[in-house]
Amino acid sequence: MKLKGIDVSGWQHDDPGHPQINWEQVRAAGYEFVYVKCTQGLDYVEPWLTSDVQLAKEAGLLVGAYHYAVPSPATGAAQAQFALHHTDHLELDLGVALDLEELGEFTQGFEVLPWAMDFLAEISKVHEDAPLYTYRAFAEAMGSLPPNHRLWLAFDEAHPPAPPPGLHPWIEQLDAEEVPGIAGLVDVDVMLSSRGVHPALPSAPALVAVPEPEKPAESEAPEPAIDRNTP
Repeated sequence: MKLKGIDVSGWQHDDPGHPQINWEQVRAAGYEFVYVKCTQGLDYVEPWLTSDVQLAKEAGLLVGAYHYAVPSPATGAAQAQFALHHTDHLELDLGVALDLEELGEFTQGFEVLPWAMDFLAEISKVHEDAPLYTYRAFAEAMGSLPPNHRLWLAFDEAHPPAPPPGLHPWIEQLDAEEVPGIAGLVDVDVMLSSRGVHPALPSAPALVAVPEPEKPAESEAPEPAIDRNTP
């Protein structure tokens, strides 16, 4: 199962002659889902959020929202709560995704991983299995991906379109193109599996994540020590 979709933000509303997106035209052109920017950091709310979500759903698209991360110490859960607060009035088929593209106040990629895990854990209390959007280079800089979360792999001109070994994206972002009903270029995405869309359909491959230590089989478990001094 593959679905074609897009992701949008205020940039798609900047044309003064065509400020509103015609979601009926988007759907008629074959696009089946959309992620709409909802929030950024701890102080920005996308003004087109509610209308884009509601009109896209009315046109028949599956809809999710994404939060643009501004990482800083101790704000992972707080930024997630900010995103949830501003989306709790919306029906989101695809939940809330984390858009992670910058280090923020951190200096090394691996320092951002716990922050991302805090954010995604908080989102997953409301929207199970919250997705992470990031670039290949950023994922490599973090050293690993948060476990048990879907990967939305960002388009990267510096690397071939095929995902690198070991990364199994749920969504792959393609290059930007013109989309009927929207002024200017739009990021186009392909959803590679139904994971997170319908529980009865097959799920996507597991993500690369921090592995849990293997437990020895019962037959291989060590025998308890015997105290020879006990009568």
